[in-house]
Amino acid sequence: MIKKGYFIIVLLIIMGCSKKISSSQIFGSWWSIEVDSTYSESYINKDEWVYNHQSIGPIHYKYYFLKDTLIISKNMDSMERKWIILNISDSKLVLQSDSVVMELNKLSIKRNYFDIINDSVKFDFFQFEFNCRYLRNL
Repeated sequence: MIKKGYFIIVLLIIMGCSKKISSSQIFGSWWSIEVDSTYSESYINKDEWVYNHQSIGPIHYKYYFLKDTLIISKNMDSMERKWIILNISDSKLVLQSDSVVMELNKLSIKRNYFDIINDSVKFDFFQFEFNCRYLRNL
């Protein structure tokens, strides 16, 4: 009986000490070099995940956060992609979906994508800066 009690106490301590991931930890701008060596950036706020690829441009997705998993879809009725958060810090976000692991690095940029999206001049300059970052990472 005592061993069972110790087991329960240890289990509760381990569960209580597990690192909880807050959805706000993923907010911000991130960059990555993909498996095929292409450059991309992701801009994340509380409502949207925008994926900006060097040859496609920005694509808006909806997402929701469930424990350690991000569920991303074009709209809530379309097919979803699930990304498990393997690691998150102030500078890195590591996600896994099936056998694909994606490592995102925190991006420090002056302009917030969501603040400039409705201004075509600012957006064009933002995309110019994106292309400069892409060329630096070649």
